[in-house]
Amino acid sequence: MVIYGDTTFSKNLVDHASNIDLLIHEIMSVKGKILEKNPRLQKIQRYHTNPLQLLEVVNEVKPRATVLTHVILVGISEEDVLQQVKEGYEGEIYMGEDLIRIEVGSNVKVIPYTKNQ
Repeated sequence: MVIYGDTTFSKNLVDHASNIDLLIHEIMSVKGKILEKNPRLQKIQRYHTNPLQLLEVVNEVKPRATVLTHVILVGISEEDVLQQVKEGYEGEIYMGEDLIRIEVGSNVKVIPYTKNQ
Protein backbone atom coordinates (compact mmCIF):
# COMPACT_ATOMS: atom_id res chain seq x y z
CA MET A 1 0.00 0.00 0.00
CA VAL A 2 1.17 3.51 -0.80
CA ILE A 3 -0.39 6.70 0.59
CA TYR A 4 0.39 9.78 -1.42
CA GLY A 5 -0.70 13.35 -0.75
CA ASP A 6 -0.14 17.04 -1.31
CA THR A 7 1.80 16.82 -4.53
CA THR A 8 1.45 16.67 -8.28
CA PHE A 9 2.60 13.88 -10.58
CA SER A 10 5.80 12.33 -9.28
CA LYS A 11 8.03 9.99 -11.25
CA ASN A 12 9.46 8.92 -7.89
CA LEU A 13 6.03 7.60 -6.84
CA VAL A 14 5.65 5.73 -10.10
CA ASP A 15 9.12 4.19 -9.80
CA HIS A 16 8.55 2.97 -6.24
CA ALA A 17 4.89 1.99 -6.34
CA SER A 18 4.54 -0.12 -9.47
CA ASN A 19 2.06 -3.00 -9.22
CA ILE A 20 1.06 -2.34 -5.61
CA ASP A 21 -2.15 -3.64 -4.10
CA LEU A 22 -3.58 -0.31 -2.94
CA LEU A 23 -2.87 3.31 -3.82
CA ILE A 24 -4.41 5.99 -1.64
CA HIS A 25 -3.95 9.23 -3.54
CA GLU A 26 -5.12 12.81 -3.19
CA ILE A 27 -6.90 14.72 -5.95
CA MET A 28 -7.92 18.28 -6.73
CA SER A 29 -10.28 19.26 -9.51
CA VAL A 30 -11.50 22.77 -10.27
CA LYS A 31 -13.86 23.61 -13.10
CA GLY A 32 -11.83 25.36 -15.82
CA LYS A 33 -13.42 28.81 -15.76
CA ILE A 34 -13.20 29.01 -11.97
CA LEU A 35 -9.50 28.06 -12.00
CA GLU A 36 -8.70 30.54 -14.77
CA LYS A 37 -10.13 33.43 -12.73
CA ASN A 38 -8.69 32.54 -9.32
CA PRO A 39 -4.93 32.98 -8.71
CA ARG A 40 -5.22 31.49 -5.20
CA LEU A 41 -6.71 28.25 -6.56
CA GLN A 42 -4.04 28.19 -9.28
CA LYS A 43 -1.37 28.33 -6.56
CA ILE A 44 -3.03 25.53 -4.58
CA GLN A 45 -3.38 23.42 -7.74
CA ARG A 46 0.39 23.53 -8.25
CA TYR A 47 0.90 21.18 -5.29
CA HIS A 48 -2.08 18.91 -5.78
CA THR A 49 -2.83 16.24 -8.37
CA ASN A 50 -5.43 17.02 -11.01
CA PRO A 51 -7.43 14.23 -12.73
CA LEU A 52 -5.14 14.10 -15.78
CA GLN A 53 -2.06 13.72 -13.57
CA LEU A 54 -3.85 11.05 -11.54
CA LEU A 55 -4.57 9.14 -14.74
CA GLU A 56 -0.89 9.23 -15.58
CA VAL A 57 -0.03 7.88 -12.12
CA VAL A 58 -2.56 5.03 -12.04
CA ASN A 59 -1.88 3.98 -15.63
CA GLU A 60 1.83 3.70 -14.86
CA VAL A 61 1.61 2.29 -11.32
CA LYS A 62 -1.25 -0.12 -12.09
CA PRO A 63 -2.47 -0.63 -8.51
CA ARG A 64 -5.07 -3.31 -7.87
CA ALA A 65 -7.27 -0.56 -6.39
CA THR A 66 -7.09 3.20 -5.89
CA VAL A 67 -8.89 5.24 -3.26
CA LEU A 68 -9.02 9.00 -3.68
CA THR A 69 -8.55 11.03 -0.53
CA HIS A 70 -7.83 14.61 0.55
CA VAL A 71 -10.34 15.49 -2.15
CA ILE A 72 -10.54 19.15 -3.15
CA LEU A 73 -13.35 19.85 -5.61
CA VAL A 74 -14.48 23.29 -6.77
CA GLY A 75 -17.40 23.61 -9.16
CA ILE A 76 -17.40 19.88 -9.98
CA SER A 77 -18.97 16.86 -8.30
CA GLU A 78 -17.32 13.69 -6.98
CA GLU A 79 -19.31 11.71 -9.56
CA ASP A 80 -17.99 13.86 -12.42
CA VAL A 81 -14.39 13.45 -11.25
CA LEU A 82 -14.78 9.67 -10.88
CA GLN A 83 -16.35 9.46 -14.34
CA GLN A 84 -13.49 11.50 -15.83
CA VAL A 85 -10.89 9.22 -14.26
CA LYS A 86 -12.77 6.01 -15.15
CA GLU A 87 -12.88 7.06 -18.82
CA GLY A 88 -9.09 6.86 -18.95
CA TYR A 89 -8.42 4.03 -16.50
CA GLU A 90 -9.72 0.49 -16.37
CA GLY A 91 -8.70 -0.31 -12.79
CA GLU A 92 -10.73 -0.15 -9.60
CA ILE A 93 -11.07 3.41 -8.30
CA TYR A 94 -13.12 4.69 -5.36
CA MET A 95 -13.85 8.02 -3.78
CA GLY A 96 -12.67 7.90 -0.19
CA GLU A 97 -14.97 8.90 2.61
CA ASP A 98 -14.72 9.00 6.37
CA LEU A 99 -14.75 5.64 8.13
CA ILE A 100 -14.60 3.39 5.06
CA ARG A 101 -12.93 0.04 5.56
CA ILE A 102 -10.36 -1.28 3.14
CA GLU A 103 -9.44 -4.95 3.21
CA VAL A 104 -6.33 -6.02 1.33
CA GLY A 105 -5.84 -9.72 0.75
CA SER A 106 -6.32 -11.91 -2.30
CA ASN A 107 -8.79 -9.16 -3.30
CA VAL A 108 -8.97 -5.49 -2.38
CA LYS A 109 -12.36 -4.61 -0.91
CA VAL A 110 -13.50 -1.07 -0.21
CA ILE A 111 -16.43 -1.17 2.19
CA PRO A 112 -18.46 2.00 2.81
CA TYR A 113 -19.19 2.89 6.41
CA THR A 114 -22.60 1.99 7.76
CA LYS A 115 -23.87 2.61 11.27
CA ASN A 116 -24.24 -1.16 11.76
CA GLN A 117 -20.49 -1.79 11.65
